[in-house]
Amino acid sequence: MAFAAKAPGSMPLLFREVSTPENPSHEELKKRLSALEKELSAALTANRGLTESEELHRLILENISDTVPVTDRQGNFVYICPNTTLIFELTREKVYEV
Repeated sequence: MAFAAKAPGSMPLLFREVSTPENPSHEELKKRLSALEKELSAALTANRGLTESEELHRLILENISDTVPVTDRQGNFVYICPNTTLIFELTREKVYEV
């Protein structure tokens, strides 16, 4: 079974549960700890890359001269560039209503 942990301001990380015998040896614990450290490092690296990519795309969307709305599969707005309010001279709330 997997569970998620989230540091403030970051994407959630998924971890898996590990079953352990009641009295694992010291060497077994070291091996498991090493494997978990590698898994955590890979997850943090992936999370960092995703965060950087999201920041770059958001920066581009916030600074282009066109209006770019992003919708979900049902057609509901999930993101509208800030300049949309300037282009259409509507408040942010009105843009989401349209």
